[in-house]
Amino acid sequence: MTILMVSQAPLEVLGLVALALGVLVLPGMRNILLKYGPRKVRAALYTSIGFTIGLFVFYFFVSLFDGDGYSIDFLSMLMILLFSLLGNFLYGIPASIVAEAIAMRFMGNRLWVSGLIHIGFGAVTYFYHPGISAAAVCCSILFFIMDERIRRNH
Repeated sequence: MTILMVSQAPLEVLGLVALALGVLVLPGMRNILLKYGPRKVRAALYTSIGFTIGLFVFYFFVSLFDGDGYSIDFLSMLMILLFSLLGNFLYGIPASIVAEAIAMRFMGNRLWVSGLIHIGFGAVTYFYHPGISAAAVCCSILFFIMDERIRRNH
């Protein structure tokens, strides 16, 4: 907590880190993370890698057909991967756990409810950062697909 208090990071980042630390302090949340955590972490990692590769392929094809020279260098790809990892771990995993907890109440339609909640959490980013909302919705869809695939394989 002392490091957070003396940090020069923006208030939003400090709030997210404090929220993540606060969640880990609660025993009920720790139990949920131990139960679903490994699967969600794998889904977040695969989502970030898939999103980065997909964005690279998208820009590659846009540069082929458009000719305006859209390209992504290695440093840009690394930054996209890091920000995607950050978003998926700080926002995607908790949102997915909430979506799973809500969707379990609708066992007949669990898959549809969970998918809509994942997309909804991705779409909510439009209200506080419209510039990344399309990427957040894409990541939320990928996260849902990866999580369900990992769930079915185990």
